[in-house]
Amino acid sequence: VYWVLSNLLSPHFDSLIADKAFEERIDAMDVVGLIPKFPAEIDSQHLDAKRLLQLLKKNSLDTLLETDTKKLIAAIQADKKLRDEFETHLKRFGWIELINYVGTPLSLNRLLDQIKTANTKGDEQEHHADSKKLSKEFQHLLNIAADVGFVRQAASETGSKFHFKLIGFLDRTTERIGVKYGDMMNLVPSEILCGLVGEKSRVQLLELSQKRSDYNWVVYTVGDAGNIIVLDGKRDVEWLYKLMVPTMDEHTDTLAGQIGNKGKTQGKVSIILANGDFHKFIEGNVLVTTMTTPDFVILMQKSVAIVTDIGGMLSHASIVSRELRKPCVIGTKFATQILHDGDLVEVDADNGVVRILERK
Repeated sequence: VYWVLSNLLSPHFDSLIADKAFEERIDAMDVVGLIPKFPAEIDSQHLDAKRLLQLLKKNSLDTLLETDTKKLIAAIQADKKLRDEFETHLKRFGWIELINYVGTPLSLNRLLDQIKTANTKGDEQEHHADSKKLSKEFQHLLNIAADVGFVRQAASETGSKFHFKLIGFLDRTTERIGVKYGDMMNLVPSEILCGLVGEKSRVQLLELSQKRSDYNWVVYTVGDAGNIIVLDGKRDVEWLYKLMVPTMDEHTDTLAGQIGNKGKTQGKVSIILANGDFHKFIEGNVLVTTMTTPDFVILMQKSVAIVTDIGGMLSHASIVSRELRKPCVIGTKFATQILHDGDLVEVDADNGVVRILERK
């Protein structure tokens, strides 16, 4: 409920803030830096990961992050104090790469990978708007916007934590119906229930799942009772895609969006549409995606910049990019259509623009 409410409010506040900034003669490019920072669990996870790095340095183990991860893991397991510290972190933040019941709990390998790439200097220059005297009305509006952002982020994180707590139950469910977890995620609750009570066989469930692989299906509800309708015919899905997804001239060399966090850099593109694409991301590339969610955080840390199709000043990408101090352009609408893996781009997040410098 909170996530839905904050999602509905976010675009409204984007518009209100932009109008008020214009009224007070504040550059639209500076507005994002005026929103007060609010606490988030993801910030706590970043700080604790940095603390763990300091523990590795204290024990002269940090060099193994780059040279021998297996040896480092063995050393952590052999030291009770270190082992307890890392296990505590994994229990507290195991949800960080889970979203909408997709993903796997944070592992020691992934945590060490995050620690290796995390920004530990702590002295990077943050991008702030020029100091300006704001009216009380505008400051009040910005404070409310921060509250809406907090609710949105907290609701998203709570959903991931709930999934983390349910993992044992979901694993037992897959065992009962005889399919893998990934296959079960391509089924709706009524179909899973049919599998549990024996009304659908394992073979029937797998046929449904395979038909819907690669996200080729649509689910919606009808009526007050919320009856679930599933469209998984190839022609139906393609028709809906063409109807609902905006298109743009693929030969354009400039994309305009909104500032998520200021900065300017160049890099090659990695298109990541979902959790299943994470393995394709190349460290040091520009992360280009439809929108980010908590499971994208480690990729965001590895990127030089973030570009999204959708989102506003209070979106996950905008919030986390400010924490990570990464250039971020949000709401480009067409980035995942126009850009391709390996394209060299300039992310000018000072002006909310992405320029294609060289196509692969």
